[in-house]
Amino acid sequence: MLSKQVREIWRQFGVSQRMSVIMSLIVAVTALGALLYWGTRPDFRVLYSNLTLTDSAQMREKLEEAKIPVKLGQSGMTISVPASKLYTARLMLASEGLPGDSSTGFELFEQPKFGLTDFAQKVNYQRALQGELERTVAAMQGIRAARVMLVLPKEHLFSSEEERRAQASVMLTLNGSTAISDAQVQSIVHLLASSVQNLDPTQVTVTDQSGHLLTRSHSADNVMEHGNEQLDVQERTEQRLVAKAQDILDRALGMGNSIVRVNVDLDFSDTEQRNEMFDAENRVATSERIISEDKSAGGGDRAGGRAGIVANVSVGNPTDMKLDSSSNKDSSEEIYTEYVVPSNVSMVRQKGIRVEQLSVAVCLAQNGDTPRTEAEINAISELVSNALGVNPSRSDTIHVTEMPFVAPPQPEKLEWWERLPVSYDTVFKGMGGLVALCIVFGASRKVKRALLVSTPSLDTPINEARQEEQERIIKEEPQDMETYIETVDQLARNHPQTVAAWITNAAEWNG
Repeated sequence: MLSKQVREIWRQFGVSQRMSVIMSLIVAVTALGALLYWGTRPDFRVLYSNLTLTDSAQMREKLEEAKIPVKLGQSGMTISVPASKLYTARLMLASEGLPGDSSTGFELFEQPKFGLTDFAQKVNYQRALQGELERTVAAMQGIRAARVMLVLPKEHLFSSEEERRAQASVMLTLNGSTAISDAQVQSIVHLLASSVQNLDPTQVTVTDQSGHLLTRSHSADNVMEHGNEQLDVQERTEQRLVAKAQDILDRALGMGNSIVRVNVDLDFSDTEQRNEMFDAENRVATSERIISEDKSAGGGDRAGGRAGIVANVSVGNPTDMKLDSSSNKDSSEEIYTEYVVPSNVSMVRQKGIRVEQLSVAVCLAQNGDTPRTEAEINAISELVSNALGVNPSRSDTIHVTEMPFVAPPQPEKLEWWERLPVSYDTVFKGMGGLVALCIVFGASRKVKRALLVSTPSLDTPINEARQEEQERIIKEEPQDMETYIETVDQLARNHPQTVAAWITNAAEWNG
């Protein structure tokens, strides 16, 4: 019944009405299909990137066997899956050992191989050591893969220390645009130096996948080996002192009314001093020797100087001796005395960080038009000096000044579209959806209007009957109720579809 009514209605449409209905239906179906497509389209996320073609092919095969949609990118080196299947796919591939790890560790020696030469054993050991280091370095945060190359020199009986030194090169593959810090580079250098025998940290070179050198160059004339670490310590010390002084001034003067800057000169040298003091006043005689000589009998030359003169001997060394001599015309006598001089030996070793000089600059905001008095400036200077430990005997300086502060520039006023709480992408998507809904709504209204406009043509027989009734009333030919019923019954028999459509439209108009 419904199909017959639709065919009857369609038969009474004109050409323009039929074209309007067809175009409206096409637009509505297209818009609805686009909305359904974009609404049900899966959101693909990157599963793995920078893969080898072999791993990519194996992973795609495994995912297709598990009925997981796969999308390839970057010439097959990137695999993407729907976001809802991301972690499921990773766990499944991990259970299959994918992506494969090309590095080989000490598992090379799990199964013994007989008949290998000593050279082959050394090569396998070097490969295993490189593989273990690659796995360790790749486990660090921000590093996706690592390649380690070791140069292990041959050991000879008479080889020097320089000839026994090993060398290492490391190439890092970072995750995307992630930057590696100097602290991580130094940790990698020391990790390799501690894992390989006779490997000095200065013989380790670290680069990234772009060819950028990450390690600093070392030379024999480089005294400050850890220059960056010392600069970091100095910067942290200055920031700590600035925070202490700024906290006091902010509480006393208010936020934004003072600026503190501190410059610290630190001494990182490691010195050792040996002091030895001799006490000549408390010397002790340990031995004494007297030599006498008779001049009258021998008649030899005099020895020991003039008679009655004591020879001058330096005092202060345990090996020094004092010579006393006396003689007369007939005999001479020489006395040798050894003394022990007590000494005090002290060892002083200075190791660590020491503050050599401290320079503090404080700038105060001017309080209105009246500047601060000298007593207030001195009080603030003394307060900051006590907080930071300024020592005048160490040549520390502090300078406090007052000046008007310049107001910070006001941020530029954003346009109304820049102050929207949503992004442009969201706005455009919402507008697109709204336009699609408007098109669907307009098409449905147009179809309904075309149907409603075409229905009066179905009432032609009814209108003709009404016209005949009006003419009869004008001619004063009254009809009874039976005549009306016969007229309606005849009309219903001759045009049943028209009467049904008229009744349906009348119910809709009255409703």
